[in-house]
Amino acid sequence: MIDSLLFCRRFVLAGLFVGCAVTLAAIGGARADTPLDGAAAFIKEIGDETVAALAEDATDGSTRRERLADVLRAGLDIRSIGRFVLGRHWRAASVEQRASYDRLFERYLVTTYVERLSRYSNATFTVVDAQPFGRKGDAVVITAIRPPEGETITASWRVRGADGRFKILDLMVEGVSMAVTQRADFNALINKGGFDGLLLRLQELVRLLDGSAQEVAQKPE
Repeated sequence: MIDSLLFCRRFVLAGLFVGCAVTLAAIGGARADTPLDGAAAFIKEIGDETVAALAEDATDGSTRRERLADVLRAGLDIRSIGRFVLGRHWRAASVEQRASYDRLFERYLVTTYVERLSRYSNATFTVVDAQPFGRKGDAVVITAIRPPEGETITASWRVRGADGRFKILDLMVEGVSMAVTQRADFNALINKGGFDGLLLRLQELVRLLDGSAQEVAQKPE
């Protein structure tokens, strides 16, 4: 049986959210001489912006989460990620089911990231390399995440650019794609309980994550 917190655990893999804490922030898009340079600059600049935001002593927990939620909505291609992880089931869903899914998936994805990354404000972040990926001109930006304690984490970000502006499509930690892993989880849930079963599980996860985020906000800095 798939645990109700399976998705959360997938995102925590190998300290994933330490990396998320320093790699996502709200900017319009970085520009550089080549697409690879631009992708690397995008990740570097948003990492720097996020580190600065998390380091602000005056930022209370609630305000920080709201700011990070805006960061995530700007940095991630939520629509593309949501379609990919749903796979073939999108075509079979009704208009109402699709609308509910889009709303719940955005809340789930953003709240999951925010709940985790708000706990990690002291990690350092370095862009190591950028490489071409696939046939659509995507890039993979390889980063090193150094938490205050523990081993350095290597996280690779799949980035797609258009007109010099970039969005994040996937995150790979230790060779494991979060989007591919989540796609398998969604497929299993739909095969077990239908599309409505997936929606019910997403509702449950959003409630759990919202409650966890409120607890974090109430803790002293």
